[in-house]
Amino acid sequence: IMTFHLHRPVDLPHVFVGLHTHGQAFYTQFFTKFANFRAIRADPSTGYEQAFADKYAIYAKPSQVLSSTRLFNPQIAKVITERFDGMTVELWDNCLYIYSQDSRPTPQLLDRMLTYGAWLAKVLDETAIAE
Repeated sequence: IMTFHLHRPVDLPHVFVGLHTHGQAFYTQFFTKFANFRAIRADPSTGYEQAFADKYAIYAKPSQVLSSTRLFNPQIAKVITERFDGMTVELWDNCLYIYSQDSRPTPQLLDRMLTYGAWLAKVLDETAIAE
């Protein structure tokens, strides 16, 4: 897990961008903890690439769907699909969390997590300021 503190002037929604490869036990635990979260439609019918829909799902509270999709828009989702292979993203309480499914992180994986996590944190900060 890598954590990036955001420096934005507004409150951001709690959003989870999870891989479909997480097992049933993971999502059972997740939805027990966040019972009010729902999957956000993020497929070609809403402007997202099929490759993203095949790998990931976006979860947030129903009241935060619009703000969540502004932050994790189709362009950001495309980069996540292309570069965040094997990583899950969570935005929560002023922080961006990048999780790896790899139980033994390599220096290359840690470098990817740092590089793309820093990029995403910067983009989220800029997007929040622009709104």
